[in-house]
Amino acid sequence: MLDLSHALLSLSPRTGIGPRSGENGAPFVCEALDTLLNELERYRPGLTTKPAIVAANKMDVRGADATIALLERQTDWPVVPISSMHGYGIPTLTSQLRRIIQPIKDEKAVLKGREDFLKTIHKFNPGQ
Repeated sequence: MLDLSHALLSLSPRTGIGPRSGENGAPFVCEALDTLLNELERYRPGLTTKPAIVAANKMDVRGADATIALLERQTDWPVVPISSMHGYGIPTLTSQLRRIIQPIKDEKAVLKGREDFLKTIHKFNPGQ
């Protein structure tokens, strides 16, 4: 999940970008998302190809619909509007997170099961 509020605070010393909200914030949020994605890609190439969610906070602010529309056009990731102040969208966000995380957990469980099986075979057949 991309939490732009934290990312913006960490980017602001390097980029001059700081958090904004309200009607004039929509283009700024999209610029911030671009900056964040570029930073992530420089940090670890390929990281931006992983499954992710954009949690768009402050959706109780006037003009938030324009921000959501711009973000949805800018990214292929799901954009989940939330208001942490009012709890709006939090159940949707957690549901979306589970849909991303569960297949990863299942795959790890399968790999762990195979690993445990191979250890058991080698335990009983040490020469093989």
